[in-house]
Amino acid sequence: MFQFDNRIVMTLDAGGTNFVFSAIRANQEMIKPICLASNSDIVNGTLKGNQQSARRAFAEMGEEAGDSIAHAVSLVDGLVVIGGGLTGASNFFMPSLMKELNGKIGKSNGDSFRRLEMKAYNLDNENEMDQFLQGRVTDINIPGTGRTVEYDSTKRIGVAISKLGASKAIALGAYAFAFQKLDS
Repeated sequence: MFQFDNRIVMTLDAGGTNFVFSAIRANQEMIKPICLASNSDIVNGTLKGNQQSARRAFAEMGEEAGDSIAHAVSLVDGLVVIGGGLTGASNFFMPSLMKELNGKIGKSNGDSFRRLEMKAYNLDNENEMDQFLQGRVTDINIPGTGRTVEYDSTKRIGVAISKLGASKAIALGAYAFAFQKLDS
């Protein structure tokens, strides 16, 4: 952030086992960071804590992540892969994340419209994966050729949780990059 930027920036660091909320304005801390236990063991009852608050924290994190992802996928055409320390708790935040992505936005006159132009599919859900892969393929004519080509008109985006872990994903990416450079 630039020093002359006067916006309030709220941050959520959801790495590891804690949520850390903070707010800054013009590079100055507005509040001391607030740290809340986010361990999914609280939600499923194997660790002592307030289950209702933990569930709400995960749901709110999913909603905020869905909002951020919605902005990103409006600019980039690609799959969304979520990784990091909280992926093991995806069953607690993915429902609200997907709801946010596939939700609606309201206008001041009371009308609403879809949040995204495309439908978001949770690729870790078998039924949604099947729907994502199916699409809606039709043949369209290529003008002046007498030929046709298959076209899938379904606008969609896939969201998945990383199964590799950050270290392995980075190592595989580096390996693929190095291997590609050997061929050139």
